[in-house]
Amino acid sequence: MNEEELLRRLRQAFQVEARERMDSLAAKLADMERGLEGEEADQALEVAYREMHSLKGASRAVGLADIEAVCQSAEGLLAALKRKEIQPVAPVIDALYQALSAVEDRLEGREEAGPDTSTVCRRLEDALKAAKKTTEAPPPEKTPTTEASGRPEGSPAPSAEPDPISSEPASVAVSPSKRAEGAPDAPRREARTVRVDVDRLDLFLHRAEEFISTRLEMERHLRDLKRLLGRLEHMNKRCSFATKELRWLREAAEAAGGESDGSTPSEVRDLLEFVETSRQSLLEAYSQARNVLQHAEGMHHRMGQLVDDLMEGAKEVLLQPVSILFSGLSRMVHELSRHLGKEARLETEGEDVELDRRILEELKDPLVHLIRNAVDHGLEEPAARQAAGKNPVGVVRLRVVRRDAGTAILYVEDDGRGVPLDQVKGQAVTRGFLSRAEADALSDEEALQLIFRSDLSTSPLVTDLSGRGLGMAIVKDKVDNLGGKIRVTSEAGRGTRFELQLPISLATFRGVLVEEAGRFFILPTLCVEAVVRPGKEDVRRAEGTWTISHQGAVVPLHRLADVLGLGPSGNGSDSQEGCSNVVIVQAGGKRRALQVDAILGESEMVLKPLGTYLGRVHNLWGATVLGDGRVVPVLNPLDLVRQPESRGSVDARKDAAGGDTGRQWNVLVAEDSVTSRTLLQNILTAAGYRVKTAVDGMDAYTQLCEEPFDLVVSDVEMPRLDGFELTAKIRANDKLKDIPIVLVTSLDSREDRERGMEVGADAYIVKGSFDQSHLLEVMDRLL
Repeated sequence: MNEEELLRRLRQAFQVEARERMDSLAAKLADMERGLEGEEADQALEVAYREMHSLKGASRAVGLADIEAVCQSAEGLLAALKRKEIQPVAPVIDALYQALSAVEDRLEGREEAGPDTSTVCRRLEDALKAAKKTTEAPPPEKTPTTEASGRPEGSPAPSAEPDPISSEPASVAVSPSKRAEGAPDAPRREARTVRVDVDRLDLFLHRAEEFISTRLEMERHLRDLKRLLGRLEHMNKRCSFATKELRWLREAAEAAGGESDGSTPSEVRDLLEFVETSRQSLLEAYSQARNVLQHAEGMHHRMGQLVDDLMEGAKEVLLQPVSILFSGLSRMVHELSRHLGKEARLETEGEDVELDRRILEELKDPLVHLIRNAVDHGLEEPAARQAAGKNPVGVVRLRVVRRDAGTAILYVEDDGRGVPLDQVKGQAVTRGFLSRAEADALSDEEALQLIFRSDLSTSPLVTDLSGRGLGMAIVKDKVDNLGGKIRVTSEAGRGTRFELQLPISLATFRGVLVEEAGRFFILPTLCVEAVVRPGKEDVRRAEGTWTISHQGAVVPLHRLADVLGLGPSGNGSDSQEGCSNVVIVQAGGKRRALQVDAILGESEMVLKPLGTYLGRVHNLWGATVLGDGRVVPVLNPLDLVRQPESRGSVDARKDAAGGDTGRQWNVLVAEDSVTSRTLLQNILTAAGYRVKTAVDGMDAYTQLCEEPFDLVVSDVEMPRLDGFELTAKIRANDKLKDIPIVLVTSLDSREDRERGMEVGADAYIVKGSFDQSHLLEVMDRLL
């Protein structure tokens, strides 16, 4: 290997080492920033000093003079802190953070993005001098080892340095007797580690996952063996019965005289001999099959234990502590707060909780956004915090708690001003999501959910940190796609908390195998709320489509084949009326009932990703391999519960259906509530309909007689003429009787629904379970 190749490899190794040491440095700087005292403070400072010293030496070994120079100056600052010459005041911590940023820029090849090396070194030295002047304690006789007075500007720091052992004997070379007195640095066995490429780890996990398929295949063979054993037992019983019958026949023949010599007829004797021989062979085969089955069951049990242990070990290999996810965030909080003119610190808890590396990677961007949001939107300026009786230094807190064997919860909290709900509602009104009356009617919990809408932000300006209104929507999508859930709570003046419920591992999952339209699909068990066999009284056509009553709620019911776009289900449009196999899926706060042909069982499975070529495929999460070798799609619950997306206008919908694209439908909305009337008008107008409104049933009927409308959307409880009476009146008018009518009401009893259908309504939508996509889908079908 030539010197150039050797240097390239050394620098690759240095990149990994440098990032680890910088993460450790950032964590210790965060500890120092929190104002630790006593032994803990000394420990944090000692680790930071050693990390910086090692980073300097490693950079010198690979010929990176700029990084070496920055580390040399930063080490001098840390050495002065160790000797108590200066205190860890804010300018000192700031300078050290700037040094880390400078090193990171040079590692990433972004030297031009920040100040040059001489400027960074000068800032570190200036911070040291300024801190010395403000320190009451007299300076020691020796000057810091890295104070470079007289060094030409721009030149790298000298590589020679005093021996740290001779200059700091108490902190580096501790005598055995002193260690025995309880020093925290008592010798202990360090963890032995080896660096392995993550791609190799992924390959190892995938190979281990194949054993699950092998175990499933063995289970299938066991079932086949049991069926074979049953058939052999059945044949043995038949032979036993035949033997008895033949013996009876022989005895009867002998009693009748048989042949002239009185013996049994030869045919009967030969047949009986054949049956008895066959029965004996069957008994032997049955005994061998039973032994084979017992042996196979023992092997299956042992194999199951080995596979479980192997999978557990394989998953543990890919499990990493969340401290890896937290690394570097304290520096980000520090730099961001300084940039915004605020004071903030990051506190972490539960760093030792381990999650799948793939989950940690997917959480990086959402976590960064949540923390930036907390510092930018949540935390107040120091003066405002003091005026409110708070500590001028704001706190962003990350906590991870392992809830059970398969789930962990990540909390992102701040002690800031809380979410300004009035601003959130105002932006929703400005963006046209809601009317002012609708926004005012929202509860605090409902208003908080608006922050997950795209294109909604409370920031008045678009900056490099905020204002685009996309971040929270992306955060929610990321968490949902991981199979997790996100919840937000906020209290004015006290702060905001985001709760992210996450799976521990993505390696395996439990799934429900279903059959629909002659194909097999997997539904993740985590998102299956219930498997039911509804009675006829539970299934009704009440919202323009079929619905099912489950635990007091009305859930939209669809055939899985229709949702997946597999073509007609083959059972007719009214097939739901007699459905027997229904899976209720819940994800993203929504539910949908899916009718399938058969529910075949539930078991542990291995999730295979779709790969880079397919990317994101609607309705699909991945695939799995069954024990018999069949590849079965794993469905994405989040896509399944979302209603078919309403297109931007009626014209677009009709164009997709091949209809008339030049027609804009006229819709009349009859509603006495100003809030509900405005909501419906905004929804339908945004979808491309031409909308007029009526304040009650009588007003609606008058307008229907005066001008043409293509569809009526009406409330039920209205003065003068209610929705039922309006519907009956329309159906009694020969000119109006064919107009589709959709009743949207809070009345959800079975009697009210039945009355709506009896008077001639085409659809009945309950406001309690109202979803605008339901309404648009119903109207699209009726038109």
